[in-house]
Amino acid sequence: MAVQLGQIELALLFLLMLCIVLLDTPVPRAWALAAAALVTVQTTALHGLHDQAVTFPEDPSPNGLQGTAGVIAVIVVPALGAGLFAVVFWYLARANAQVRRGAMPSAATCRPAAGPRPALTPASRAARPATAQRDPAQPAG
Repeated sequence: MAVQLGQIELALLFLLMLCIVLLDTPVPRAWALAAAALVTVQTTALHGLHDQAVTFPEDPSPNGLQGTAGVIAVIVVPALGAGLFAVVFWYLARANAQVRRGAMPSAATCRPAAGPRPALTPASRAARPATAQRDPAQPAG
């Protein structure tokens, strides 16, 4: 059972790593290195599980995880993988929120404008041409 769970986790991590590297997403590509490290650790742990001798005890009671490879493959890597998925979903949710706000960049990612805008003075308001009011009785044209 531990081998099958480890293989499922390995497939999910590998898919996540490929998505981060190959697709144009808001997730920084450096997170693909963390996914690659988890894929490497999980592959090593699964090889360790395959190398263990298979024994069939007469008592069919479950013994739990045996050895370090089983603990790493079934507990440690999935916990770290869940954390990596949480980070990826956080980046995606933040990008989605920025799009929903009208793509207004945050102050954390963009520099502020060069300076404050000058206030309009009464003279500048007077310098603007007055808009002519159209008579509703006359046809447009």
